[in-house]
Amino acid sequence: SIQAFKDSIDTHLKVHHSFKKILEDENKVWIGELDDLEDIIEKLENGDEVDWVERENYYDADKFDKGQLSRDLATDIEIFELMKDYTSNLKAENDDKLLRLIELLKSDELLGKKIIIFSCFESTVKYLYENIKTILPKVDYIAGGKGLYDKIKRFAPVANKAKIRPEEEIKVLITTEVLSEGLNLQD
Repeated sequence: SIQAFKDSIDTHLKVHHSFKKILEDENKVWIGELDDLEDIIEKLENGDEVDWVERENYYDADKFDKGQLSRDLATDIEIFELMKDYTSNLKAENDDKLLRLIELLKSDELLGKKIIIFSCFESTVKYLYENIKTILPKVDYIAGGKGLYDKIKRFAPVANKAKIRPEEEIKVLITTEVLSEGLNLQD
């Protein structure tokens, strides 16, 4: 989705800025897990102790052409900033895939039927929900565990022996892979 692409650009910018900060402020080349990078930056900004382990989460920057690496990072950051600027005007009304999905959901063949839409990306799930909820009735989403079982019961009340009012029923459920196995969604 457009939103997933924008989120990817933001993530790349954040990682590149963090990598560059560690290179310039700590004279280290980060090689650790990306999930740990945010914690390391927060510790550095707060003046907290960082558990640096060479060959586990960093290499000594003196072993590299630090000037060239810093210039390359600056160039990458500049490119990602341009990409962010270019994509800032992309809106849902210009998203051909979203428009085609809405067209399909409104078709006589699918209208009123139970439909599950899966996405790998939470941002895409929320993006689809925000852009479909005003067009179709009884649309909801699941991204993570919040409200999971309540929404499953509202989507498949018969299969889950749930008593719900007709206006509470979900017809279109947009979700991450959290619902991909082990749950009864068939009414």
